[in-house]
Amino acid sequence: MIDYQKLIHFFDEYTCFYESMVSEENNKLKILLSNDLKSIEENILVQQVNAKRMENMENRRIALFDSMQLGQYSFRQIIEKIEEDKTVLQGYYTRIDHAIQQIKYMNQKSMELIRLNLKTVETKKTNTDYGYDMKGAR
Repeated sequence: MIDYQKLIHFFDEYTCFYESMVSEENNKLKILLSNDLKSIEENILVQQVNAKRMENMENRRIALFDSMQLGQYSFRQIIEKIEEDKTVLQGYYTRIDHAIQQIKYMNQKSMELIRLNLKTVETKKTNTDYGYDMKGAR
């Protein structure tokens, strides 16, 4: 049996959680752009905690869906399946989808920045290994 109020309460919490993760991803990107090694190292720990928080939130979602015999359905399918509070759930779906798209985008930009920085460091290391400094002099 579907407890609509419980479902709505959870999706309110779920939506707010992922919207807060957007802020965390934005902060990570800013820290990476700063090139402040200490801040980057500290943020790695924050990202590990956030990954665990996301995993826990997904486990809660799965458990809730399973308890309501909705485990085989996606959020979109649940919205189509039920009649009550459809508009409210569609609003949460839109917000969650937007937050997840933003997280993916910022994470992609962070990964590109990390790859660029690693490539730059590797180039500097290679040039130094051959006796050249950054100006090309020996």
